[in-house]
Amino acid sequence: MKFYFESINEIFFMGGHGIYVWIVVIVLFTTLLLLILNFALRINRLVKEIKTFSQIKDN
Repeated sequence: MKFYFESINEIFFMGGHGIYVWIVVIVLFTTLLLLILNFALRINRLVKEIKTFSQIKDN
């Protein structure tokens, strides 16, 4: 059993299983990116709500 690749072609195809591996990798990173983006947007929304509440309270 090999733990390395001898060419770029082997990295992409991985003995016929490459398409499945790369689909999973793409789905994984897309999901992680969307979760991080969602978290950042929720934090920004919360900060805006806190600022608005603070301004209303000061008046």
